[in-house]
Amino acid sequence: MTPKPPLAPVSFVWVATEILLAAALALLLAAAGVWLGYQVAAIGFPYQLDYGEAPLVDQAVRLVAGETIYAPDLTAPPYTISNYPPLYIAALALFVPVTGPAFWPGRLLSASGALLAALLVGLILRDLTKDRIAAMIGGLLVLGWPYVVLWSTLARIDLPALALSLGGLWVLARRPTARWSLWVGGALLVAAIYTRQSYALAAPAAGFVWIWSVCGLRRALGLAAWVGGLAGVLFVILNLMTGGGFFLHIVTANVNAFSWDTVRYHAGNVWSLAGILVTLGLGSLAVVRRWNPVYALAATYLVSATFSALTIGKIGSNVNYLLELCAALALAAGALTAAARAHGPKTLGQPVLYAAFVMQAIAFMQGALFAYPGELPGRLPERQALSRLAELVAATDGPVLADEQMGMVTLAGKRLALQPFELTQLAASGVWDQRPLLESIESGDFDLIIHYDVPWLKERWSPEMFAAIERGYRLTDVIANNRIYRPYRASAVGGQLQCPGAPWALPTIADLGLKWDGAALTLFGRGGDGDLAVLAVADGQVALDPEHPDRIAIRYADPLNPGSRVWMIIDGLADGTGGLSYVSEALKSGVSVGHGTELGAQGSWSGRPMFAMWVHARVMLVRPGSGGELPEPPTPDQILDPRPYFGLVLSEPGDQPGPQPVACVQP
Repeated sequence: MTPKPPLAPVSFVWVATEILLAAALALLLAAAGVWLGYQVAAIGFPYQLDYGEAPLVDQAVRLVAGETIYAPDLTAPPYTISNYPPLYIAALALFVPVTGPAFWPGRLLSASGALLAALLVGLILRDLTKDRIAAMIGGLLVLGWPYVVLWSTLARIDLPALALSLGGLWVLARRPTARWSLWVGGALLVAAIYTRQSYALAAPAAGFVWIWSVCGLRRALGLAAWVGGLAGVLFVILNLMTGGGFFLHIVTANVNAFSWDTVRYHAGNVWSLAGILVTLGLGSLAVVRRWNPVYALAATYLVSATFSALTIGKIGSNVNYLLELCAALALAAGALTAAARAHGPKTLGQPVLYAAFVMQAIAFMQGALFAYPGELPGRLPERQALSRLAELVAATDGPVLADEQMGMVTLAGKRLALQPFELTQLAASGVWDQRPLLESIESGDFDLIIHYDVPWLKERWSPEMFAAIERGYRLTDVIANNRIYRPYRASAVGGQLQCPGAPWALPTIADLGLKWDGAALTLFGRGGDGDLAVLAVADGQVALDPEHPDRIAIRYADPLNPGSRVWMIIDGLADGTGGLSYVSEALKSGVSVGHGTELGAQGSWSGRPMFAMWVHARVMLVRPGSGGELPEPPTPDQILDPRPYFGLVLSEPGDQPGPQPVACVQP
């Protein structure tokens, strides 16, 4: 029997190639499935997911109302900036009469933009290379990018702009010699520019070089004249119509501080996330035009998109500055795939390339799920808490200032009064005078001020704004990491805080907040041991305890129950060792004291030696025993709720582990 000849090595290459291609396509489809899951969740989520969403919805609402979105000066409220050209805002405005101020239409536009961008990358590859597999890989790589997954969940302008620019490139690539393609392709490029102005570089440059390579310089110059002329004329018209406001908002307000450290940070992230794709993109530049029919377009697009991506160094920038680079790398990888399939079918090039796509698809899914999930996964469990915040904002009559949750203001049917990040940057550069706003804050003109408690909060509000808020407002609640401030309208007399309409003032100041454990109210002052006086809140009678030299008890007439008495027990009035009492030496048991008499001073005694705590005074209100005596110790049913006596808003015990700010019930 004649033995069978061994399989030729090429057969193993072919098998490996087919298996790896199938795996690459399956995993890239899975990455697209991750993209789809995010879009469904985001479109169904009613509240803001990103700082930049609410201003765009607010601008669409104002556009429908016939108001300008490019005010020529910022000397009067609203202090808002329209950073982008009007095309996306106009598209969003079409939904407003039907949906009202809502985020899902903008997110639907973003998701559609991402899907169109992926489709157009695939169409460019298919039409120029005639390779459907390369086209599928290029398109799916666009959707797999975690930056695309993240940004397409947001009501932002970037992905519609990307789709328009790629639409222009596709028209020019498909019919470069047709007379109409120059007009239509150029118009789409201008539409992208008037969606986001930064799209004036990469796609127009790629279109110019492509037309030059195919049709000659004269036709390429015609394209440049058409795109540049149309964009310029529209700019002049809009600037004249807005009295210079268009230039102020689009150009001046976008000139923020720049940091190369930020560029390096994001470059490192791109490499760690998509080093394989970056390597393939660089490799595509080395594949000569004879083997790569997309070269003139794809190479120019990649180089130009890289330069455009450098603008991510601006303060306040995010990964949306990298979306053109994402599309360019996907296009370059697709072109490289087509070249490998056309010119290297019997080499190891194809299986190595497909293996690279397998690893890249896995890295993309990991990045989308864990490294760049955005705010959506964290916000979904907070939906109930955010609904409380929405109700709180909707219930206010006056204006509200917010940052991350400006959307609550928009959803409540109110106009934004301030975009804090944009105006803070303009104040820092000397373009905007923030003094009128500071005066309004200190005067308590805003019913609520809402801060999203994140490390970059200081980029969004100027130091002067923080100082004005500290002088005019008090923190009253924290909802889903949003700190709620209300105007501080109480009067302070002799160190005591008197809430409007409250029977008593607090016996001492509590600049650092207070804590209620359901029994005692601990007031934390800003100062040292023995510095902050504790005062009598009314006329009363003193009781001292020699065994507890840090404690004093005063019996008062109960202001809420005429004819009854109430004991106020105050302790913690000693130094951290407990050895030095700050109770006034002039006081004796049984003596009467008048309203405002100094009883002692706050101390750091915690009840345990060697465990000093913040300077404080601990206050407990107790119902007297049957003979009017001080219960020792008081039972739970004898301990009174301090809130109605002091007019305080307090979180329920256990709801807030740390000190909460002093907040008065609003009359």
